[in-house]
Amino acid sequence: MLRINKQEIDELEKKLQAERELLVGCSTKFGAFERIATRIIPMLRDGRLIKELIHEWDTVNRDKTLLVRAYSEMDAACQQIRNGKDIHPSLREAANQIFEEVRRSGTCFDVSKDVPPCHRVYYKLKIIYVSAITKTWDITFAPSASRILQESSHVELSLKGDADPRYLWKALTTFEECWGLRKNILCISWPEACGEGVEMWLNADSEYRDAYRRRLACDFSVTDDPNRETRFFQREHLEQWVDRLFKEIILILRQVGEGSNSVPLIEKGKHRESMKHMDTRVDDITIGVEKMRGYWEKHPMAKLGDVAKWLDGQVKAGNVVIKSPREKSTYKSWARTAGLQPVDAKVRGKDKRVRKTYKS
Repeated sequence: MLRINKQEIDELEKKLQAERELLVGCSTKFGAFERIATRIIPMLRDGRLIKELIHEWDTVNRDKTLLVRAYSEMDAACQQIRNGKDIHPSLREAANQIFEEVRRSGTCFDVSKDVPPCHRVYYKLKIIYVSAITKTWDITFAPSASRILQESSHVELSLKGDADPRYLWKALTTFEECWGLRKNILCISWPEACGEGVEMWLNADSEYRDAYRRRLACDFSVTDDPNRETRFFQREHLEQWVDRLFKEIILILRQVGEGSNSVPLIEKGKHRESMKHMDTRVDDITIGVEKMRGYWEKHPMAKLGDVAKWLDGQVKAGNVVIKSPREKSTYKSWARTAGLQPVDAKVRGKDKRVRKTYKS
């Protein structure tokens, strides 16, 4: 396991500062873009002290479990409306139209209107679901999809300079992907999604995002003007992200190494805490809810009691640290209060009773 000391961190900080000065000193906009894409991002990805941290961010950013869960929830809601008894024909037709809207082809010429399927139909589907199934707004509808909408916009580069370093890194790698596509941007449309069920939703999402990146890459199409206007990528924003990311990396390394001349850089399973600046005061509820949410993302068909039982077992085994362990009923209460909610029992097919819903 990689170990570091204070001198190594100091040397890295000087190196990053030098890179920052060279970036600011680039005489043209496209010169700065090229330096970020071909020098700075590879340096971070391959740096001896940094690569483990970057690999963890890459792993988390590529994790599709939340997306799979979100589309599973939305597809299940559509199926309930389409196949449920005593559903008004107009609501069934509205659900069918949702499927067609997700499946349709499109173009990213106007990125202000074209958005991923989750953003495109979530609110429409929620209205239909309430009208057809629950008859009440007092529900937590498709919580994973709701979480995606809360955490991101369809413009993946709309970040503030003080964003979480993982999201800063994701924005920079999105920029890197677009830079690599700059000579292959002839097609900025996406085809009709294929497949059935959740596969169709995921296919539609993937096709849209590929087309969206090609649209963003239009900023970098071949040109003789090194300072041409760019619509999506602004030099000052990219420089802010790089500067902030450099500072976050050094901060994380110093916090991990605090109090010792030679310590492990990242202990397996502990990186989430280091990304949150290692705040040891995070309370039990926050920890418990985060762990239960992660479990549900991997096991979307689990019941409320299942996840509470799982957390109880993890706490007793020492895999999850809760300062004051509680009863399983308390963990269930935490989940309800946080808006976590399993897939409806009728969708699972294991229980014909109508499941009680809770306020988010």
